[in-house]
Amino acid sequence: MVRVCLLVLVLMVHECLLVLVLMVQACLLVLVLMVLVCLLVLVLMVLVCLLVLVLMVLVCLLVLVLMVLVCLLVLVLMVRECLLVLVLIVQWLVVCQLL
Repeated sequence: MVRVCLLVLVLMVHECLLVLVLMVQACLLVLVLMVLVCLLVLVLMVLVCLLVLVLMVLVCLLVLVLMVLVCLLVLVLMVRECLLVLVLIVQWLVVCQLL
């Protein structure tokens, strides 16, 4: 009878140790999965930040190009108007000479 009780006790301790090992393994697995998920989120955040940075640079370049084009257009229009005024002045002088 004592042997049976000792055998049952040994089996119960063995089962408790197995359950404890399985629980530790499950906790370690959950911890590893959490670390992997955190690393994945961090990598995704870095990629999103880089994408936003690239898009901001592209938008700034586009705005800069548009500003340069507008300035060139204004400059061309101003030169054209100045030339028209010069032509009018020359015509006026020619008319004044004829009179």
